[in-house]
Amino acid sequence: MLLGLSMIKGLICLALIPSLFLSLSAKNTPDITNLEEQVRWLKENGVSIRTVAPDDEDFADLMPLVDKIGSSRLVLLGEQSHGDGTTFLMKCRLVRFLHQVMGFDVLAWESGLYDCRRMESALHSDVPLDMAITKGVFPIWGMSDQVRPVFAYARSTYGTPRPLEMAGYDCQFSSPMTVTSFAKELTAFLERPGEKWISSEMFSGLKKAVDFQQLAKMTPEERRENQQVIKKVGDLIVASKPVLQKAHSQREIAFWERVLKNFQVFYTLLENMSKGKDRKVSDNNPRDEAMAEILIWLANDIYPDRKIIVWAASFHNIRNIEKINLGDSRLDYAGVVTMGQRIYERLADDTYSIAFTAYQGESGNVNHKETYDIGKASEGSLEDLIHLTGKEFLFVDFMQPRLNPTHWLCRPITARPLGYTPMKTVWPEHFDAMIFTENMIPSTRIKNKDLKKEE
Repeated sequence: MLLGLSMIKGLICLALIPSLFLSLSAKNTPDITNLEEQVRWLKENGVSIRTVAPDDEDFADLMPLVDKIGSSRLVLLGEQSHGDGTTFLMKCRLVRFLHQVMGFDVLAWESGLYDCRRMESALHSDVPLDMAITKGVFPIWGMSDQVRPVFAYARSTYGTPRPLEMAGYDCQFSSPMTVTSFAKELTAFLERPGEKWISSEMFSGLKKAVDFQQLAKMTPEERRENQQVIKKVGDLIVASKPVLQKAHSQREIAFWERVLKNFQVFYTLLENMSKGKDRKVSDNNPRDEAMAEILIWLANDIYPDRKIIVWAASFHNIRNIEKINLGDSRLDYAGVVTMGQRIYERLADDTYSIAFTAYQGESGNVNHKETYDIGKASEGSLEDLIHLTGKEFLFVDFMQPRLNPTHWLCRPITARPLGYTPMKTVWPEHFDAMIFTENMIPSTRIKNKDLKKEE
């Protein structure tokens, strides 16, 4: 059932979060010889995190993060790949901490804008939890046992004075259930003022255009036809605003406008994917630009007085990506402009971006049966230095070192927060903090025999 959707997600992310560490040298010569000084600095200035248990609400270990994050309205939580079980658990606990202690009450996912709204609605109903989740986020998170606690927690906050609200900001659809719901809901939106704008032919075209299970079988001509259907409906919404405003709020109209606009971006991505071996990492720029636009819209227009937690891959959150020294890697970040770059350019003072990394262990997302060994981090790498502190989990803030250009963290050092590929750069130029895990475990699939496809 998930083959078409997971294939699309996998193809689009192929160039984004690679696992190329095996192709690179395991050796790394440290730039600075005084390792003891570096390790001592990490011990004295890093924040030791006691546990990743998602339901642990003794936040004494996390309280130093209050000063680090400060008045930021957006906290971007990255991940190395889409199969980092320990990172997922840590993010679940951080969400609870940010919500309860720091007043963040929106959790925005790297998943469909449309899909996550359906998920949020379902979470407020008596729909079983796992079924509600599948209406929204990509299965790499929705089917992960290590991510499930954050949804259970969100549901537990409903009915309280400050619930944790879910939203999505991806220009793609992320749920297989969208195929059966989208055309119906869009038609209902357009016909509510009493107008009959959607003909049976256009309705059939809409259903076909969002049937992502069939995308791999579509010819370029069919894709262009689908794109024209979407454009026609989008133009209809723009032209019909005076009538639609009689039945809908401006926020609701703006939502559907953005959903239809996202389609245009998505079909651009499909064309980029068809390049085969000629694809470049920068082919994903339209998606990152669209995601940034949606997040900025959410922050400025939809939730202007609220704080937002952003769940995403570190690749999308990173900024200044072209400055990274990729060594012998076949990756090429030339011309890449990430979501994080665009967010930082617009909301730098309101944003705090956290990357994650690990010294050793295994990874593997729920779409694949097999896990893989990430290998031990190379000698002299940032992970190796933190490993020498003896800390199982350590939060390293980059904001203070950034103020001192002579600080050792402001010199190039190897680390691997992007797909476990060793990369050499000045990491404070890319993120505001990094969370270290000594031993990574893979993401594992939830076991729910009652999970059925929506009718």
